[in-house]
Amino acid sequence: MLDQLDELEDAFPVIPAGAEAYRRAAEELVLAAGHCCAAVSWGGTEAVFEFVRLYTECDPDLHALIARDAVATAALRQLSDDELRGVRGWVRENWVEIDQLATQAAA
Repeated sequence: MLDQLDELEDAFPVIPAGAEAYRRAAEELVLAAGHCCAAVSWGGTEAVFEFVRLYTECDPDLHALIARDAVATAALRQLSDDELRGVRGWVRENWVEIDQLATQAAA
């Protein structure tokens, strides 16, 4: 029964189609830049937020993203406010690289 539930698609997905490639690309690049695991996770969350903000007509909802992601919730608790802002800034500063890597992965 639980396996069947796992196969159901979410009728109201928080993460739109395409955003997962951006999450993975950001996580890969944040890790390669030498940041800690919590920052890697938070970088992926920030990339999804940016994807929604830039490429969809939806308003990004960080609280909804965090509510469905236990790893992002743990990263939020572990990182200081300065570290969270730093990761957010890093993602925005490196968006072109994230976009290129995500686009290559999707092709």
